[in-house]
Amino acid sequence: MGGAYDRSSYIEGDSSGIVITGDNNQVHFDRRGEALQYLSYGKHHLRLGLYAKALDDFRRAMDTDAESAEIYYFSAIATLGGRKAFLVPLKHIRDCESLIQGALRIEPKGIFYYFLAYLAFDYYNRKSLRAPVPAHALLQMAWEAGVMTEDIASLFTLLAVENPLPVSR
Repeated sequence: MGGAYDRSSYIEGDSSGIVITGDNNQVHFDRRGEALQYLSYGKHHLRLGLYAKALDDFRRAMDTDAESAEIYYFSAIATLGGRKAFLVPLKHIRDCESLIQGALRIEPKGIFYYFLAYLAFDYYNRKSLRAPVPAHALLQMAWEAGVMTEDIASLFTLLAVENPLPVSR
């Protein structure tokens, strides 16, 4: 025991998770599993209408896996807090738009464009403001990207509001 410090064992992290080394062995703990767990908790809290808790879960998931478009999408849904876009402050709308833009950079899904179209229509149009991209243009992008009616139904169930947009061309 004396004074020699055993440097053969240590714990460190890398971009994929935690690495524990010792006795000529190395163990990797993948942080994506942690992200999936937080994503699952967040979806559960979202379905229960616990938006602040869901948002916290999604932020934790994002901290462990910033490359999941799904995490950004669900974070945007939670940001509206179960209220119509028309009723939330502009800051929340901008946060939603930023999150969805992040999701689109990872994976260009039709439902992401559809969500942006909803924000443009229900917030900007209803307040007679100019949307960054007009709702009709975003709807066109959603159709071109192959948005599915099931995804639209799921989005508005999670948002807990009625869909004011067309569900088909």
